[in-house]
Amino acid sequence: MVTEARSEPIRAVMICESPFWEHSLEWVIGSRDVEVVARAREIHRAPELVTRYEPDLLLVEANREADPDFLFKRLRQVHRDHHRSLTIVVCAGGADHVRDAALAGGAVRVVDAEDAAEFLDTLDFACAALEHGELDERPLLTRRELEILRFVSRGYTNGQVARALWVTDETVKYHLANVYRKLGVRSRLEAVSWAAENGLTTPVPVNGYRGRSARRTPRAGSGIPTFASRGPS
Repeated sequence: MVTEARSEPIRAVMICESPFWEHSLEWVIGSRDVEVVARAREIHRAPELVTRYEPDLLLVEANREADPDFLFKRLRQVHRDHHRSLTIVVCAGGADHVRDAALAGGAVRVVDAEDAAEFLDTLDFACAALEHGELDERPLLTRRELEILRFVSRGYTNGQVARALWVTDETVKYHLANVYRKLGVRSRLEAVSWAAENGLTTPVPVNGYRGRSARRTPRAGSGIPTFASRGPS
């Protein structure tokens, strides 16, 4: 949905276990005129702080050793009670289990900790969407659907995905059908294109084809356009 442009400053809550990341992220978001209204070291404080301060942004640093189930539950709690708060998670590259948990929990984007440009792009896009009230609904993908979509984006066949996850081919097909329906796409290639455009992963081109843009009006959830999806486990 689209609302009127806002006039008040963008407010943020930060959850950073590392003092280094706390100071680094605060410096970066301060350059974008984002006001930090509260901060904490532990992710379990997120629901409490979001309830108390009702921020526009929740910025979370999740290290490689983070408990994905705990992260998922806390973010889901935040977005169940405060679905208008946008969450950006910064985590180590390659920590797919943490990335999936964050996306399924409600993060609009999970950014590689080593990619400063990606974080700035994500922050600028989120701020622009908040400032202009351009908030669209996002599809609700489960953690399993996100996992399968990542494998597909890397060029895996259904059989290879099934063997990697210790499930049947039919199970993979069932989940992919749900993914297509939720994303509003009609093919595997369109789903791969959507995953790339929405920051889920950098796909491996399938036979040199990178797909075309998928429909950008998802079915359910909340967030901003072109960002990755969220959903329950």
